[in-house]
Amino acid sequence: MATADTDGCYHSRMNDITLTLARWADRDDLVVELMVGDEDLGHVSCDPATGRAVLTLYPRPSGDDWTLDLDALGYILAKAKHRLTADAEPVSAGQESVAS
Repeated sequence: MATADTDGCYHSRMNDITLTLARWADRDDLVVELMVGDEDLGHVSCDPATGRAVLTLYPRPSGDDWTLDLDALGYILAKAKHRLTADAEPVSAGQESVAS
C-alpha cells in the first residue's frame, strides 16, 4: 500500500517518481518533468489552446512497458497539475522528489 507523508512524498514499493518544474528554452510556459529513477517518464504541460493540463508519456529506452503504482501516479499528476495551474503566487522552477 502507498502512503503520502507530510512533506508531500508518496511512498510505495514500486517506483520513485521525481517531479521537476522547468522552463524549456523553446516554450514560454512552465512544464513539469516526470522521472522514474533515472528514466524520463514524460511531462505535464498546459495546452495553449485550452489551458488544460496535458500529460505526454515517453517510451522507455529499453522498450519495456511502464508499470506504475496507480495511486502514486494519480497523486503525482494531481501535484503536477497544481504546480502548473496555481495562480495564488508566482511559480519558479525547482525539483521535488515523490517516492511512489
